[in-house]
Amino acid sequence: MILKDVYARRVPVGGGVPYDPLKMFRAMILQAWHGLSDPKMEETLKVRMDFI
Repeated sequence: MILKDVYARRVPVGGGVPYDPLKMFRAMILQAWHGLSDPKMEETLKVRMDFI
């Protein structure tokens, strides 16, 4: 998968596990389609599971 080559899933020291690259890509596409800001997208993802 091309996204895996671009998005390195390294666990930072003291940080959490990174998100799945495909889910992040889908979230970015949905954010652009719906014209959502970053905080609004985060809120939408918490409320609407059908987005991802």
